[in-house]
Amino acid sequence: MISKLIKKYPEASFILKTILLYCLFNYGSKFWIGITAKGNFYSEFCDQHLNYIKWLRHSILIGASFVCKMFGFSTQIIDTTIIRVENGYGVTMIYSCIGISVLSSWTAVALAYTTPIKRKLIWLFSGLAVIWIINVLRVAILLILFNTYKNPKGFEYHHEVFNTIAYIFVLVMIYFYLKDKKLTLKQ
Repeated sequence: MISKLIKKYPEASFILKTILLYCLFNYGSKFWIGITAKGNFYSEFCDQHLNYIKWLRHSILIGASFVCKMFGFSTQIIDTTIIRVENGYGVTMIYSCIGISVLSSWTAVALAYTTPIKRKLIWLFSGLAVIWIINVLRVAILLILFNTYKNPKGFEYHHEVFNTIAYIFVLVMIYFYLKDKKLTLKQ
């Protein structure tokens, strides 16, 4: 039945692949968090040598620190999860701050779409870079606002703002990704 549906509606194949890949990447990352966080299923080897979540979080914090320094704010990264302005407010980057769902969404779309591998990889890594930059800017802007206005209570919706902006960028990137494929097919 599924094969008949896919033959009749080729878009169904893309949608099905996207959903399956999203689930694989998003829930696979949640599983990975489960084995790299100390607790029931903890794997010291995976935590110390294969913890891509920790690397991603640390890269976002380093990027945010760089942006803050460009605006005259000296920062400290504490214990790979906290960034704070020296003698000021800080941000704790928990797992939900990393943007795994947004990254998983873009990765699923980029890989599910039928296009040559070179183009697919260019779009995949370009999109991941854009999402990473948006997240770096979010953390840096929060730090700058917290330490400029000295009232961090007014910024509790930054996750929603980040997700909205990131998903808008994902939709725009999907539009251009699909448009790029159509241009290639016409040539």
